[in-house]
Amino acid sequence: MQSYELFQSGTRGWFFSPNRGLTGAKERPSKIESWKAFKALLNVGDKKAKVIADLAGIPDNSLSERHWPTLKRAYDGWPADRYAIFQSSGTGGDYLCNVFVGDVIYLAGKSRMRDGGKYYGAKEFYTGGVVPRCEQIEQRQSARGDIASWDFGNAKHMEIVTKVTREKGIFWDTNEFCSRGAGRAGGEQGLEKCGGGDRALDASNIKFFRLR
Repeated sequence: MQSYELFQSGTRGWFFSPNRGLTGAKERPSKIESWKAFKALLNVGDKKAKVIADLAGIPDNSLSERHWPTLKRAYDGWPADRYAIFQSSGTGGDYLCNVFVGDVIYLAGKSRMRDGGKYYGAKEFYTGGVVPRCEQIEQRQSARGDIASWDFGNAKHMEIVTKVTREKGIFWDTNEFCSRGAGRAGGEQGLEKCGGGDRALDASNIKFFRLR
C-alpha cells in the first residue's frame, strides 16, 4: 500500500505488484553482496538500482560506497515475490484503483489485462463490454468478490466488494456494501470502507461487475 501511495503522490516512479507480466516489471536482483555489484547496476542505468536506492531513501545523485550498509538493508527488504512496476504516465498523480483491483484478481487467478501488459482501467469496467469474461450484474445480486465501479463525472473509480448487507428494519432497510481499494483521493489506501451514500447498493452512480 505504501508503494501505491508514494507512486500516486509522485514521490516515486514505480510501485510494487505481484504480477511479473505487467509491462515495466523489474524483479529483485538475484544477488547483490557488495557496493561494487550495486554500482555495476547503477552505472548501466538499471532501474533495479533505482528501486533499491528509493527503498533506502537515498537520492540518486548522493549515492556512494558509504551508503552500502543502508542499500544492502533496502535490497534485503525488497520482497522476492514483488515486482517494481515502472508504468507512470510521467505527469504524476496517477491513481491506482485499477492496479489494486488488478492485483487482487491476479492473485485470485482471474487476471484481466490489456494487450501490452497493463490492467484495464476503471472507465473500461464502468463502460462495460470491454473487459473479457466480465459481466455487469444487478445491484441486488452483488456479493463479496465482485467489482464495484463508480462514476464521479470526470473520473471513474473501482474497488473490490468485501461484504454486502441486506437487512429489513422496522423503520428502514439496510442495503449497503463494504469494499477495499486504492487510488483514493483522500488516502486510506487498502482500508475497508463501509456504508454511507458512497456504498449504498441502490446508488445511481455505481455499477457492479462479476468475472467469469
